Amino acid sequence: TAPGNAAGKTRAEDVAERLRELILNGHLGPHRKLQEVQLAAILGVSRTPVRNALGVLEREGLVEYEPNRGFRVRDFSIREVLEAYSVRAVLEGYACRLVAVAGMSERALKRLRRTITEYRQIVAKPTLDDFDRLAVMELNQIFHKTILEQAGNGMLHDLAIQAQHVPMATLNVIPRWRLHDDLEGARLSHRDHVDILEAIERRDGAVADAAMQRHIRRAASLVERQYEAAQEIAA
Repeated sequence: TAPGNAAGKTRAEDVAERLRELILNGHLGPHRKLQEVQLAAILGVSRTPVRNALGVLEREGLVEYEPNRGFRVRDFSIREVLEAYSVRAVLEGYACRLVAVAGMSERALKRLRRTITEYRQIVAKPTLDDFDRLAVMELNQIFHKTILEQAGNGMLHDLAIQAQHVPMATLNVIPRWRLHDDLEGARLSHRDHVDILEAIERRDGAVADAAMQRHIRRAASLVERQYEAAQEIAA
């Protein structure tokens, strides 16, 4: 590959990552038009990497192209969000099975144990403040990311990440911290993580798979309840 092409690819990937974060964090909400010239100016790049980045995000399903109108951030129905959770449960459950059977590096095991220890300290409190909620979100992401990375299957990893992106991109009607505001829910999530890690350490793939699927389906039920509550408030 020519040096220029390699550099162009790197720039496009960087722009795609930055745009992806803006979408997932709610700064570019559903239906938002994405104009190449405007985005290029905001990101300090030329239009070419922006155009390429939008193509990447279209393939991921985060944006969609309309003839004569250009790109816009895609909106997902609650049904599609719950479908994404169902797919994610199967994929991440399989990742746990692979990790349990093949084993996990000691470094990764230490990372998971550390997240569980820090999580336990937070949910032992009588209430959660904003900092605690953010910490729980971060620890949860580290836990899931570590398992996916250790599964050693690139396609599985990419598809699971894509399934994770769907609810993050479209549930702006629900403040993200609200999904981690229920102390009892956080404690249940913590116990799920403990069960998952124990199964992985025992090298029990079937139990690890089932524990992860149960964990993600519980999260989907919470999202559905929060969505319904938000719709009632909006009405």
